[in-house]
Amino acid sequence: MENNYSQYIEPSLYWERNDSVVYELGYAIIPNRVLLPIDYYPIPDINDLENGTAAAARNQTNATAYVSVLCGFPSFCSYSAYNVCSNTTLVECDECSMIGAGFFIFACVVLGAMILIGNSLVFWYNFRNSIQDKFSIMKASLSVADSLAGIQIFGVVLYNVSWTINSTSQELDMKQLLYQDSPQAIIGGMFYIMSFTSSLFHLLYFSGQRLFAVTYPINYKIQSNAHVAFGLVLTWILGVISATVPAWFPNTYTYSYYHTIYLFLPSIRNYSSTNNSSSGAALALVFVFSILPYCLMVILTITSALQIRIRLIRSASLSKSMDKDLLKKKEVKLIKTVAIMQIGFTVTLVPVVVILVLFYAHVFSCKNVSTPYVIGFYMSMSNSLVNVLVYSGRDSKFRAWLKSIVTCKSVPAKEDSHTSFSATRNHNAKATTETDNAIQTSKIVSR
Repeated sequence: MENNYSQYIEPSLYWERNDSVVYELGYAIIPNRVLLPIDYYPIPDINDLENGTAAAARNQTNATAYVSVLCGFPSFCSYSAYNVCSNTTLVECDECSMIGAGFFIFACVVLGAMILIGNSLVFWYNFRNSIQDKFSIMKASLSVADSLAGIQIFGVVLYNVSWTINSTSQELDMKQLLYQDSPQAIIGGMFYIMSFTSSLFHLLYFSGQRLFAVTYPINYKIQSNAHVAFGLVLTWILGVISATVPAWFPNTYTYSYYHTIYLFLPSIRNYSSTNNSSSGAALALVFVFSILPYCLMVILTITSALQIRIRLIRSASLSKSMDKDLLKKKEVKLIKTVAIMQIGFTVTLVPVVVILVLFYAHVFSCKNVSTPYVIGFYMSMSNSLVNVLVYSGRDSKFRAWLKSIVTCKSVPAKEDSHTSFSATRNHNAKATTETDNAIQTSKIVSR
């Protein structure tokens, strides 16, 4: 197979003494580039590379010359397109399938549209009810955080796919190098991290509020909207801060373009960068802003489910007037909602984690990892759609409201105004009754 690297690998030529290990440059999940010994890829004219620097490096004692190549290739192309299409655009290359590219674009459009439309409907529905229901304020804020994934797909992914299919493999290789630590890569990487962590911190806040409601029902009911809003503002601040963490450690992290998923991501600069003095703090902060919130969310969710079961059983045994069958149904519904919330978030992350493990176990390599990686990665982005189904799809009032929109059946203005006033009055009366009942139950339990 013909190799054309002598025409364009000059900017990515590296060599390391006393080590023949394949180095990986800038990796987050799957590396975007790998360092291979020059002998691994035949070079037609080695003297054209950096005026013979590579040849001199290879001839030195105990030294090995390396060349940086892309790890993986756009999933609608075979990895051999990396060589074959060096002077041919991917849209015209025989090693690439435009049917596959079209299917990927279609899937992205559908996923992005469902995320944006679904979360827009959730936001509008909950925003209308936010004055009467504190939980609606939280769901409306979460829908905004989940919408960032849809914006990412339409604003970044589709644009990068369009120029990729109209580029040669040589141009793709060079552009991937030029994007490293560029303003586009830094902004794009921060935006992606914020789209993930803001949703994660919202789910953590939800879990905390749920446990608060179960453990201290009276305090939960009387907490002000300002208190809830403060928690949401803090959630967004944490999301923004977490997105900037990699930029605090430029010697450890780099922002680069991942050509297999068409996104900008922060990643570890190289293996040697993890051995410097600041790497420990850098990795610790990443743990604090990503893995730790997830672990806390799991703990809070499990604790809430246990507390719900314990308190409902206790209430059923103390209150003779309560219908125990109704309590049982309520318990099952609450636990099921908690379980779906947690499972929905986890399931979407499992595939990409499994692919990561298989890649570093050498089941996958740079030549065949692109397709499974793309599938796993975009399944993780579909979490923004899962939350719509979990939090609002199980809400009968939301389904009724959505049905009225689809069928174009609107409520008359007068009836709507009267209904709104009545609903507010009934809600306040119901809230007062529930608070009184909660106080009485609390007294009984304490006795």
